[in-house]
Amino acid sequence: MISDYGADQAEVPYLLDEFNHFWEDPFDQTNPSFAECAMNRTNKVDPDGTSSMYLINHFLDVSIGSILVPDRLAADQTNAATGTGSVGDQADRCAGIWGRYPNVMLIDYFGDGDALDAQNTMNGVS
Repeated sequence: MISDYGADQAEVPYLLDEFNHFWEDPFDQTNPSFAECAMNRTNKVDPDGTSSMYLINHFLDVSIGSILVPDRLAADQTNAATGTGSVGDQADRCAGIWGRYPNVMLIDYFGDGDALDAQNTMNGVS
């Protein structure tokens, strides 16, 4: 189990501090192409990210005034295995940059699109 805030392994040894093990790319994306895979939130133990796991934040937000909310209407394409703006497309882009697929992908609206097909591709499972 991983927590991005408040993990105390001395008290709860199975609750891991995310940023001792992972780095993340940017979150709150409003660009439907998900065109980047830059390290945004670094790993405390391995700041260059070369030997740590990484997580892609693949959920699309829309702006309603000054508030960002999940774009439910785009979820089928955002969570698709292939195509522009899909989770599979972003995973391939990140693998090209980092030399390996992300270890974890965070999405909104599981069940919309076919993110499990993208995960299977990343894991080499047909």
